[in-house]
Amino acid sequence: MKLQKTKYFLLFLLIFLCFGKSFSQTYVKGNATTALLLMPSFGIETKIANKVTFQFDLTGSMWESFNHGPQKFLFATPEVRYYTKEIGSGFFAGINGGAAIFEMQKYNYWNTDKYQKGHAFMVGATVGYSWRLNEKWGLEAFLGGGFLQSYYKGYLLSTGYEYTKDKPGNENRKWDMSGDWLPYKGGLMITYKL
Repeated sequence: MKLQKTKYFLLFLLIFLCFGKSFSQTYVKGNATTALLLMPSFGIETKIANKVTFQFDLTGSMWESFNHGPQKFLFATPEVRYYTKEIGSGFFAGINGGAAIFEMQKYNYWNTDKYQKGHAFMVGATVGYSWRLNEKWGLEAFLGGGFLQSYYKGYLLSTGYEYTKDKPGNENRKWDMSGDWLPYKGGLMITYKL
């Protein structure tokens, strides 16, 4: 199953790179901030109109927390951005949507035997600023967030038992749900113009 997902992702990335190569401005990016936290985050951005770009980011974590609870997730975030000066330089603002899969302990469950597994959808906005260091390299500081709707089930770390089905009223419910306004992307990207 994971191999099949990897094949689809690589096919998508190849098509996107070929499509993006036809435009004069395509950038590949890596988030230095999340790299320090051992959570890889990569993006690709390409021009779609004057001062307007399309960006696609993937951010992931495959780690366990200090108490051996899972902190695994994968966020996919497509975004449309508008630059006030020119693409790759100056202030920008964008709108985004996205999806995530996760298996993790929320912060308020860190000292318990419980964790959550599910998926989420988000819609929001991003603001940031880009600096050109030279013809090819640049930096980009950004912060984005919005509304994140999660669908999950709760499990016990010790046994794997699904504890959420024991809540009164949950007997026939497929998912627990949580809707939150949160920051879900940000950092300092190192950019390279293809």
